[in-house]
Amino acid sequence: MKRPLTLAMAVLALAGSAVAVSAPAEAAGYTTGGAIGSLYNSQGRTLGAPTSNEYTGYADRVQNFRYGLIYWSPATGAHSVRGGILGEYRRLGTDAGKLGLPITEEKRTVGGGVYQQFKGGIIYWTPATGAHATLGAIRSTYAQYGAERYGMGFPTSGEISVKIAGASFVYQTFEHGMISWNGVRVPVFNEDPTHAHGVYGDFYKEYLAAGGVKVVGYISSDQVIGVLGGISGTVAAGGQWFQNGGIVSKTDTGVHYLPNAWLDVITPEVQATLGFPTSGVHAVADGKAVDFENGSITQSPDGKFTVIPKTPSTPPTGTPESSQLPGLTGRAGLIP
Repeated sequence: MKRPLTLAMAVLALAGSAVAVSAPAEAAGYTTGGAIGSLYNSQGRTLGAPTSNEYTGYADRVQNFRYGLIYWSPATGAHSVRGGILGEYRRLGTDAGKLGLPITEEKRTVGGGVYQQFKGGIIYWTPATGAHATLGAIRSTYAQYGAERYGMGFPTSGEISVKIAGASFVYQTFEHGMISWNGVRVPVFNEDPTHAHGVYGDFYKEYLAAGGVKVVGYISSDQVIGVLGGISGTVAAGGQWFQNGGIVSKTDTGVHYLPNAWLDVITPEVQATLGFPTSGVHAVADGKAVDFENGSITQSPDGKFTVIPKTPSTPPTGTPESSQLPGLTGRAGLIP
């Protein structure tokens, strides 16, 4: 008859143990209070038990919890940082780094992603891309492109610093594009003083196919799209300039990258004769060539260029109606 009583006492002992595990956080020896404590409690203590008392951070008050941290300052109030976003925040130096203090909580966005705003930028996270921050001029340009909701998609890297052909710059990749920024003046034709530009969509695919950062270099103009009106009707055409060349497009000829040396051959007269390119640079029996609507340009092994119009010459299928449309008249032709 003593066995049931013993069993009952064991059950009570286990129940008491369970109660002890879920006791208030202060039982662990750390306390929460003030604005940090208020936020902690308002979030249902989802950060887990505190693992420190409140302490002074870079320019704020901080408290560590099992699953994250809470930061407070008079200017920003109290905000928690957790999960994958916290990992990226730590990588960038937390409150003492470029991002500074958090100014919002995590917020949900498209595609199952979340983001959190900080004084110096934003950290985005998705299951597919992980957590990456956007900062400074790249962040501003990303916002102009509609951030994660439009053409660029979510960031897939942090900022990457490189030096290509003597030029130092920073770039960041996104699901469907890239933004680069060169913060020092370099001798590039018509360099934009704002320094930050993005490439996306079909132009980005061509950029990558041509060799990407290591071959094409940084982006030095925005993508410009215009309209050609002519004997064949109205078609869209566009262009964009890079450190080592340009990408041009036309509805019926495709998107093609041409290195600077090839663009330098294309005077206004040459473009009027040849029209738009229908290929990039490719190998031929006696060197290299680029095909155009109405002819081609070839380069011999010794580097000499030759313009070869079709015979008989066929007029181009359209002519620019607006000075905002980039043509192919040398490097300057890509500038609106």
